[in-house]
Amino acid sequence: MCKKFVIAAVVCLLFVPMLFSDMTSLSGDSFGMPGQGMGGGGGMGMQGQGMGGGHKAHSGDSNQEKKNVPALPTDNVSDILSFQDKLNLTSQQVISINLIAADTQQELTQKSSIVKDCKREYDKSLFQNTPDFAYIHSMLNKLIEAQTNAFEVSVSAYEKAYALLTETQKANLSFFRALRQQEIEKEAESASTDTKQAASTSTITNSPALIKQ
Repeated sequence: MCKKFVIAAVVCLLFVPMLFSDMTSLSGDSFGMPGQGMGGGGGMGMQGQGMGGGHKAHSGDSNQEKKNVPALPTDNVSDILSFQDKLNLTSQQVISINLIAADTQQELTQKSSIVKDCKREYDKSLFQNTPDFAYIHSMLNKLIEAQTNAFEVSVSAYEKAYALLTETQKANLSFFRALRQQEIEKEAESASTDTKQAASTSTITNSPALIKQ
């Protein structure tokens, strides 16, 4: 009886470490599988990359659209000067229009500063703990007046520069502006078509059915 007990004890000592080792190995594999599943849920990663790729393509089209569409001058006086070669402006006309532009820029800087101050004070008046509506309306009127004055400067400058053109130059200016507008609309339409095609291709590429395959 004692001999059997000793044999059983020896067997336990031999096989228990091996059994524990196998359990540890299995446990490690079982924890590893979910990790692999999440990593292998690389399907999601691939999908994300596909979506990112589609976004980049769209961004590329957007950048291409910006490159193709002609840049418009920031004001009408500069717009006239941008056509000076096509309009055959004289040197005196160019000098005079540039002087108008310089004076306008200086005046606009001052007017814009007033607009900013009025806007800041108007916004401040709206967020008082106890609103003073009489003051709010007063600041709103000042803001509108300041903005109007700033616009008046630009309109006045445009009027002065336009008056320096001959009738032929005015007619040509209208013609070249119309051509430019047609080019802008054509490029915008082309870019829009390219963007839609890229979006469609991206949608097909990122289709769950295709990813699953």
